[in-house]
Amino acid sequence: MEYKSLILELGQRPDNPIPYAIIHQALSGQILSIIGVSHTHDPADPLILYIQNAFKEFLKIPGQKIAIVEKRNKINANSFKKAVEIWGEAGATYWLATSADIPVVCPEPDYLDVTSELCKQFDPSDVCYFEVGDAMIWWKHLHSNLTAKENLERLLSNRAKHKDIYGFEPTEEWFMRKHKSLFGNQNIDNENFWRMTMNTKENTNTIFGRILTARHNIRNQIIFDNIVDLWRQGNNIFMVYGNSHITSLGPALRALVKNQ
Repeated sequence: MEYKSLILELGQRPDNPIPYAIIHQALSGQILSIIGVSHTHDPADPLILYIQNAFKEFLKIPGQKIAIVEKRNKINANSFKKAVEIWGEAGATYWLATSADIPVVCPEPDYLDVTSELCKQFDPSDVCYFEVGDAMIWWKHLHSNLTAKENLERLLSNRAKHKDIYGFEPTEEWFMRKHKSLFGNQNIDNENFWRMTMNTKENTNTIFGRILTARHNIRNQIIFDNIVDLWRQGNNIFMVYGNSHITSLGPALRALVKNQ
C-alpha cells in the first residue's frame, strides 16, 4: 500500500475508528505525517493497530526520520502492550520508534513556563487548583499504587516547590478548603469528576474551562515552534498527537510544508 493512500486526509467520524490523519509532502520530498487521536490506553483499540501500520509505512521513506509524541520520554515498560497501557498512544509510538532506532521528541513546553503564563492571566489560586485537579484525572493510570489522598499529597508537594510562581504555598489544607468551597463534599477519588470538571470542552464558560483554553493556546504556540525547528533540520516527521491540538495546528503545519 502506498503511504499516501494510507493516511491522506482521512478525517474522522464518530462511527469511524480510524483517527484524523494527514500527510504533507514538500517539493523536496520531505514528509510530515500527522495522526490526531482520541487518547487511549487500550492495546486492543483499533487506533493502536492503525499507528503500527502507519509506522511500518513511514519506515519505508528514505532519509532522516524523527517521531513526535505528546508525552515526555518516561517510558519504562518491558513490552509494547505495557507501554500502551501506561502511556497510551504515545507509549505505542515511543516503543515503535526506539525499536527502529528513530529518535523520539516531545515538543511540549516545560509545565512551569506554562504555569507562569497562566498565572499572569488568571488568579494563581485557580491555576494551581486546576493543575492539581487536571493531574488527578491520570492518577489511576500512572500511580495506581497510591490512594487518591496520597496522590493529592504528592501533587501538592511538587507544587509547593514552586510557591514563588503561585505567590503562595499550596498545602493540603488550602486545597481541601478551596475544593469544599467550589464543590462541597465531592470525593476527590472520582476520576470522572476531575475529567468532567477540568478537561472538557463543555466547560469553556467556567474559570477552569477558560484556563484550559488558555493553556491549550500557550502549548500550541510552543509546540508549533518546536516542530518548525525539527522540520527545518530536514527530518521526515511521524507525529502522533491529540486531535484538538492537530485541529488547531493543522493550517499552520500545512503552510509550513507548502512554503518549503
